[in-house]
Amino acid sequence: MMMLIWLIAQQAAGGGTSPSGGSPSGQQPQASPFSMLIFFAMIIGLMYIFLILPQRRKQKQHQQMLASLKKNDKVITIGGIHGVVHSIKDNKIVLKVDDDVKLTFSVSAIASVERREEQEGEKKEEDKKEDKEEGDKKE
Repeated sequence: MMMLIWLIAQQAAGGGTSPSGGSPSGQQPQASPFSMLIFFAMIIGLMYIFLILPQRRKQKQHQQMLASLKKNDKVITIGGIHGVVHSIKDNKIVLKVDDDVKLTFSVSAIASVERREEQEGEKKEEDKKEDKEEGDKKE
């Protein structure tokens, strides 16, 4: 892989062999340091675009999810514990895991919220029921 990158860098810098036999003095033409600098800057730019930007977007989306938490949301912690939000105060969240079982976590320990998917599912079920009832009334 590194050899391929090195060959591409040499070609971009004009360091490849020419079909006419090369330079008259018998030496290979030297690549300018500026062209190598541009090549490495392009590699760093691509790494930034493909690695850092998606991670920032994901982190921002997670922060928005944590900020929108409210009582009775179903959540999953980073440890895999499923529970329902009982209360949120400052940076702590109390989850109701089972009847008479409440656990306190840091808000940052919440991995995902199930509320949104369930609400969408409930809306679809309600729409189907309404459509079915309207169909029965027409008959």
